[in-house]
Amino acid sequence: VYLLPAKWTTSLAIASLYFFVLRLSITHSIPCVLKPETILGNLEVLLFTVRFVGLLWPDTDTVLIFTNGSTVELQEVGGAIQKNGGVLTINNCIFKNNSAQYGGAIYNLIGKLTVNNSKFINNTIVNTGCDGGAAIYDLYGTGNIYNTIFIDNLAYKQNGGAIYQNKGYLNVYNSTFINNQASQSGIGGAIYLNDRTYSTIVQCLFKGNSAYGAGAIYSANALNGLIGSCLIDKCTFDSNTGRLNGGAVINYWYYSLMTIQNSIFTNNTSKTGGAIYNEYSTLTLKNN
Repeated sequence: VYLLPAKWTTSLAIASLYFFVLRLSITHSIPCVLKPETILGNLEVLLFTVRFVGLLWPDTDTVLIFTNGSTVELQEVGGAIQKNGGVLTINNCIFKNNSAQYGGAIYNLIGKLTVNNSKFINNTIVNTGCDGGAAIYDLYGTGNIYNTIFIDNLAYKQNGGAIYQNKGYLNVYNSTFINNQASQSGIGGAIYLNDRTYSTIVQCLFKGNSAYGAGAIYSANALNGLIGSCLIDKCTFDSNTGRLNGGAVINYWYYSLMTIQNSIFTNNTSKTGGAIYNEYSTLTLKNN
């Protein structure tokens, strides 16, 4: 099925999609949750199997599932969705068992990506030559993640067991990261923040994530004199493992800025810095 530039009209909204190509297998129909007016800009959705696809106004009981999508053999990115520019909002979706070189489920290049009330389960990246992001890879974009669950995602030998943010902005609120991995030499079991990223992570749970370094969050936000920042507020870090250093969090690279406040660290383990490891950087701790 191919959906090319078109316009959909419903009784509730009008949506215009440009440069939109969809390749899919329909296996089972259930209601769709993507609001048509929120899918704007240049969007490619590549090579996935989806339980249902449509452009309908959602209700509270609907779910759209992206499963078993892979771009690994094509040496491509974004196992379920590849978005280049524009704005995409995803509501009440499940991404499961997708894989790619990086961005196992979603690859976002520039533009705005918002994910609400969704789940990312067992997505992987498998090529050892790429950046990472077993669930989401975002380059130069703005990622907004709300009330979303990341479980058992795997960055094989790479970084960011769930999310890899490369430059740009990342905001994560009220979300849960459980048993995500950056395996073998990988860094950032749940989140990897790289190169002038500005991030805010609030009221999130990180439990049982693991990596070679930074069991939960790795931040290296400075390059060539340009400095990003990371704020972690009201988060809980429990039983995360960084095998070399930073059981839960690493703040690293020259002048990288991080503030951790009102947060709880329990049962995190590492050879150095069981909870937090800071090197060559500015770390502020408040009321933890």
